[in-house]
Amino acid sequence: MKRLLITFFILICWCGTGFSQSLPIPTKTKDPRYFEKDPAKRKAFFEEQEKLLRQIEARLKELKPQNPEEKKIIKEAEELLSTLPLLWQKIELELAQKPETEPLNLPPLKKPPYSIEDFRRLLSLGFQLQHELEALRGKIRLEEQELERLEKALEEIYRDYLLLAEEKAGPETYLRLAEFLNLQARWALAKIRLDRSNERLKQLVDLKTRYETLVHRVFAGLKATPKDIEPFEKAVKKAQQELELLQQKNQKLREKAERDLALLEIRLAKLGNGKSTLVALKGKYYETRRENIETRLQELDEAENLASLKVEHLTLWLDFVSCLAKCPRHHVFETIEKYQERLEQLEDQKENTKYRLDYLQEKIIIVKSNLALHKDELKRATKKQESYYLKLLIKEEQDLLKNLEDLQGLLQKELELLKRFTFEGNTIITLWKAKISFLTKALNRLKKFYQRSENTIKSILYYPLWKSGETSFTVLSFLKIVLVLAIGIILLKLIRRKIERFLIQRLGMAPGVVNSLSTLSYYIMLCLLALVALSSAGINMSQIALIFGALSVGIGFGLQTIANNFVSGIILLTERSIKVGDLVQFEDGTIGVVKKINIRSTVIRTFDALEIIVPNSEFISQRISTWTYDDDWRRILIPFGVAYGTDPEKVKEVAIKAARTVPITREDRDHPVRVRFVGFGDSSLNFELAVWIRQSEVNRAMTGIKSDYYYALYKALNEAGIEIPFPQRDIHLRSIYPEAAQELRRAFEEGSCE
Repeated sequence: MKRLLITFFILICWCGTGFSQSLPIPTKTKDPRYFEKDPAKRKAFFEEQEKLLRQIEARLKELKPQNPEEKKIIKEAEELLSTLPLLWQKIELELAQKPETEPLNLPPLKKPPYSIEDFRRLLSLGFQLQHELEALRGKIRLEEQELERLEKALEEIYRDYLLLAEEKAGPETYLRLAEFLNLQARWALAKIRLDRSNERLKQLVDLKTRYETLVHRVFAGLKATPKDIEPFEKAVKKAQQELELLQQKNQKLREKAERDLALLEIRLAKLGNGKSTLVALKGKYYETRRENIETRLQELDEAENLASLKVEHLTLWLDFVSCLAKCPRHHVFETIEKYQERLEQLEDQKENTKYRLDYLQEKIIIVKSNLALHKDELKRATKKQESYYLKLLIKEEQDLLKNLEDLQGLLQKELELLKRFTFEGNTIITLWKAKISFLTKALNRLKKFYQRSENTIKSILYYPLWKSGETSFTVLSFLKIVLVLAIGIILLKLIRRKIERFLIQRLGMAPGVVNSLSTLSYYIMLCLLALVALSSAGINMSQIALIFGALSVGIGFGLQTIANNFVSGIILLTERSIKVGDLVQFEDGTIGVVKKINIRSTVIRTFDALEIIVPNSEFISQRISTWTYDDDWRRILIPFGVAYGTDPEKVKEVAIKAARTVPITREDRDHPVRVRFVGFGDSSLNFELAVWIRQSEVNRAMTGIKSDYYYALYKALNEAGIEIPFPQRDIHLRSIYPEAAQELRRAFEEGSCE
């Protein structure tokens, strides 16, 4: 922003000093008229630019250089100006060029099922599309960098030109003007090319979206038969045979190269560290020859890697087609996992190959530079021996250059195959995973987790908790007991419910008798179930007898309270005389809601938000009032009084209406709202309002419930003009201080008191 303000200030000053008569004034660094869509307007603009060019060239010829430096500047400006018509012509050609059509077209496909060849052709097209997208994105990054560089250079040249034009119209000024016009044309050309590349990228991205939709559709309708496997089996077998032949051939070449390397090491050791030119040439020759042999060894390794990669690539397709045709489900998961790990390794190998190619390119440049240098030295060499070793060195460097280029070609092929392999492999695995159901994936994950943790799980399950004789009680035994007890208790409850319903409905037995019989039977069956559960865990009856004997001794010596609470908890949980959510009241007046019933104690939450932990034995041994045992209808009594002389019928009517205005009031035929005249008080007629509520709808203390009714009663009685009496007292003063009597007398005389 600061740079633009300075430029604008200079332009204003420049326009005011009259330089416009001798030099052209560019008003913008980036002229949008280069991109004019109307051919006529664009042609007029280029004609105007050409006219300006002729004027500048004429003024350059009028300049008289004072020294060789100025002549050089003028010549450079003329050369820059001479390139402008060519740049304009390129801009015209770029703008006139039609938008690039899609070279990659999605193939027309028949109706499903689709063949493996259809799928392979589609993947080949996808690989080409991905390759072109990567290349185009790289090209766009370079074009953006070039455009940014041209914009910065254009601003700097523009600023320098304005500063020079303000001083004088010399050769340097015209050089800056020529550079500015040249940069402006190059910037416009770069902008047009970048826009064209972005448009092409948009087309390819749209094509890729359509391709992905198509490849999912084709994969969904893909079918393979055992006949489709045969071509891939033959291809894999042929590739393996070629690999074996190549390895046998390379083994002989590798042995010969290793022998040559050993001889070279001996010669280099004998050569020593002589400082003569001849010794140095011999050393360079031997080192170049050693490097050449090492490069050939790398070629052999790379050729085998490439052949092995081809075999692996074909094997991927063979495994895919085989699994698609006939392999079981577990084998599909194994194949996917195997290739997932392998593809991750191939991604690393691909990055390593790119690094090797970059390093090899630098090495080729160094060898070419050394080759040119040694050819120059050969031309200047005068001694016969030096010429001889220089020729050997040049020949060896030429061989090295050829081997490096061959190695580069092999690496390029490997990189291309790695890209294709990873693209096809990742595409197949992604599509394959999407086709597998969620349940199958979950089962496979569970299976893999078990396989990874099998030994750990077994060590946990068979961990001995205690040992009695030759029998060990393990975690698995405990789980067996829990499972048998859980299933048994559920079945016992269902059977108990069915038996109770049968005895009451079919046989007509009394509910109390049925409840006693079912409860007694339930506990007997529960004990038998416990014995069965212990037996299933491998504990014999003698051990069970010992355990119960030990428990009885322990209970007799100090576990009476715990056993009492434990048994009480079982009774509470089985009888369900008190349930979670019940509102209970103890003999000491404590009221609260049952929040949790444990095996030893029960948690009660009072209306003051106080948590009370009560031993279960208290619920069995004491009398507990529960407000929500059978139903949740509860009657509330609200006593109140009115003044003597009030009509009782009117009081009754007003009180009933007031009670019905309270939202928590519930009323039906069996639960009416009543007002009772309960007696004559010292200063009031005493009444009692009896209302019904549903306790399950009101989760608060009784004082809060009564408060709602007192509010409603007070409001209703006031509105009806019914007086609520209260005690009154008269105060008689028998003696008073004289000073106080005088003050009171003065106040009455002045009229300030009544």
